[in-house]
Amino acid sequence: PLDGAGAVLGALALTACALALVQSGRQGVLAPWTLAAAAATAVLVALFVRAERRHPDPMLPLSLFRDRRFSTANAMALVMNLTGIGSIFLFSLFLQGVQGRGPLETGAAMLALFVPVIGLAPLAGRLTAAYGPRGPATAGLLLDAAGAALLLTVGASSSYGALLPSLLLIGAGTGVMTTPVVHTAVGAVPEDRAALAGGVNNAARQTGGAIGVALLGAPPGPERPRLKSSHPRISVAP
Repeated sequence: PLDGAGAVLGALALTACALALVQSGRQGVLAPWTLAAAAATAVLVALFVRAERRHPDPMLPLSLFRDRRFSTANAMALVMNLTGIGSIFLFSLFLQGVQGRGPLETGAAMLALFVPVIGLAPLAGRLTAAYGPRGPATAGLLLDAAGAALLLTVGASSSYGALLPSLLLIGAGTGVMTTPVVHTAVGAVPEDRAALAGGVNNAARQTGGAIGVALLGAPPGPERPRLKSSHPRISVAP
């Protein structure tokens, strides 16, 4: 039978989580709307877990997460896209809205993020096949973290050269990490559940991307300074 309740509750929980993150940036962590959205997220997640445990053929079999390899792979997938997809959104806002670059120039500037993904993915596959997924996955996570950390040094007047290391590192981290993360998730379950494991891993990546966009793209609240923007409707938190 179709797990309609699980699908609806999962979607609502993710929506409430994204709303809480956006409102925390707009109105503050303790603002009523933020707290209400956070409370709704907690309730919806609890209802989702309950529905999945009771359904005879759940959309997300929670028993899969008893395997540490499967849980770790999906957690890393979520973090990977939280950083990667969130950064794409943030870089686009920053380059266009804050620094006043045009769409074409912004797209060209962001090639530094996408080229490493394309170039390193085949290498990551060969390394995973030869040495196992742990090394490439860990290396990718560290590259992602380093790229995200370097964003703290970027300001409104920073040159493209100051932004370039973050773009390259986040792109490299995503390119190196994707293959071993998927390999680990699929390899942690019986062969007849490989497709399901791949779907869960993909859902974890998309969830991370949605949270990343909500978190990194949240507009600043009135108590936080805005970076001067060339666009009247765009401002980005420092």
